[in-house]
Amino acid sequence: MNQKVLNIIFGTVIIILVAAVAYFTLGKKAEQLSGQVDNNTQPTNVSNNWATYSNSSKGYSVEYPSNLIVNDDNLSQITIGSAVMPYVNITTYQLTANTDLQSFVQEKLINEFGGLLSASELKWVTIDNDLTKIGVKFSSKAGGYDGELYWVYIGHNNIVYKIAALTNYDNMTQSEFQSKIMSGFKFTK
Repeated sequence: MNQKVLNIIFGTVIIILVAAVAYFTLGKKAEQLSGQVDNNTQPTNVSNNWATYSNSSKGYSVEYPSNLIVNDDNLSQITIGSAVMPYVNITTYQLTANTDLQSFVQEKLINEFGGLLSASELKWVTIDNDLTKIGVKFSSKAGGYDGELYWVYIGHNNIVYKIAALTNYDNMTQSEFQSKIMSGFKFTK
């Protein structure tokens, strides 16, 4: 073989080795980050390999798959997912005075999607009769997520909590995953 072919083979082997080292190094870093705890987070093992995230400043806890990573750099908008993609988003908003929950949610959703979503595209799901908890279904408009989304909003102590499973997870549809997340969501104050 000539020197040019040997250089190409050697360069390719070096690139593969560097990629392998980076892959395993980043994987270890993600594992370390998922195990870290800050003052507002207290992971606890629960059944079915799910853990619990507690946000003491916003007054709630939520169960999530223990193999996912909680990012709570912004305590008003935490995400739970992989190192590259969020699966769940929990956002808190201050409830505007004299605004009913459905009107508040409608305005937030339309603004969040930059006008790509209209009020007529929202399908409301009544979860409780006093309207402190409301679901909304709509077709995904951004972020690469296909199909209909189902998110839940809860009004509690003048705060609105948006609990949004952004995609399906582990043999569950998006709606099933949303329901599973909601079943593990609890107020702590």
